[in-house]
This record gives sequence, structure tokens and C-alpha cells, in this order.
Amino acid sequence: MIGTPQPFSIHLSLCAALLLACAGQDKSVQERTGAVGNPPDMFINRVWRVQASSGVEPGTLYAFLSGGALVVASPHGTPSLGSWKYSGDTLTLIEEGLSHPADVLTLTHHELQIRVHSPGPPVDITLAPAEMPWHEERGATR
Repeated sequence: MIGTPQPFSIHLSLCAALLLACAGQDKSVQERTGAVGNPPDMFINRVWRVQASSGVEPGTLYAFLSGGALVVASPHGTPSLGSWKYSGDTLTLIEEGLSHPADVLTLTHHELQIRVHSPGPPVDITLAPAEMPWHEERGATR
């Protein structure tokens, strides 16, 4: 657990959640995104912050934990807990008991772009690694 002086506010206000990968794509995630190595290793156990989205509030945090837990927190809501799985070329997000497939559009150490499919139009989400506010306040570097 990260010991920050400021608590993180985590909320899952996405109707379809995010990340569920590559269902029915001709190319693998690695071919489509240029990912090197094992794609899940690039996004697990990291906190990602929504930079832009067609349906998710910017600033919302996502953490894909290695045990399959998914933590989602919006800047103005209650944190929620779901799960995720990655099998073959498919990333699946499970929120409130509902599975949501997502296409992985971009996957690098600095950016994760997904298109989540659920009832209604697809939701595009662009995420970047979250920065700790207290790192900036104290001038800490990585």
C-alpha cells in the first residue's frame, strides 16, 4: 500500500468499465500496439489515470493488480472493486458481475488506450501512469 499523506478517491462510475481486449481482431495485441514482451506485464500492478475518454471522467484511476483485482476510483466517487483477466489476446473487465470486452488500441509503458464494448456505443479510454501528488510537492524523483 502506498503511504501518501493524501487519500486516493477511487470510484467506478463507468457503465461498462474499461479494459476488455481484442475480441475478434485479426492481429494480436503485440502486432497492433507494437508491445514488446508479455502485454499484461506492461499494465499490471500500476496505477493508471484517465487522460481522455468518451465516457469516463478524466482523473479516474485504474489499478490492474496481479491477482486479477481491478480497483477503480473517480475523483468524486466511492472506490469500487472488480476483476480483470487477460487470456490470449483478450482483456476482460468484470464490474458489478458484468463482463466487458475491450480492444487494446495502444499499449506502451507510457500509455494504455482501450475501447470498451458494452451496451450502448463503445467507450474509448486513454490512460497514462498516475503520478503521486506528494512526489511533486516534495520534489521527489523516481
